[in-house]
Amino acid sequence: PLAVTPIALWTATTGQTPTGCPLICRAMGRTFLAGAEIAPHAWYASRQNDELDWDYAQTDSQRAVAGTTSSVCVPGDPLTALVAHSDDYVIFGCLNSVWRLRGDPGYGGNITALSHKIGIVDEKAWCFGPNGELVFMSRDGLYSLAPGGNSYPVSMSREFIPSELLGLNPDNTEILLEYDVAHR
Repeated sequence: PLAVTPIALWTATTGQTPTGCPLICRAMGRTFLAGAEIAPHAWYASRQNDELDWDYAQTDSQRAVAGTTSSVCVPGDPLTALVAHSDDYVIFGCLNSVWRLRGDPGYGGNITALSHKIGIVDEKAWCFGPNGELVFMSRDGLYSLAPGGNSYPVSMSREFIPSELLGLNPDNTEILLEYDVAHR
């Protein structure tokens, strides 16, 4: 039988748990949260190996960390998706940009823009392909990002996609993407 874990509010043991964040993923021993309405550009990472520690005032390398998807310390674009690729990196999707966090954010990790034009339209508008590539829906169709996150997103469908799937608006359309192993 399938074990069911009851839903419960997280109560921080230290600091304050970010609230209102619809985006969540686990990577590098941390829980990442993002996309809160009051700060849509901000992301938060719990203390390493302690998802209830959100005290950003600590100074050790495992401390809780908060940041934005901006390389110049100004608010970045609102976040639309968080994607953990094993413990190697985290992809931050915005409507019109894609960013990669490589390395632990409390210990020298850095955020790099992979695109300032192509983004991920919604929190579930992505999946992994058969070779570990990230496949996502953008406003310009399907794109892929090779494993390792070292390249720019590459169009998979611009020439073939129906016009109804271009310029999707996540405010009035629920966008879900899934890879079908059986039918490739």
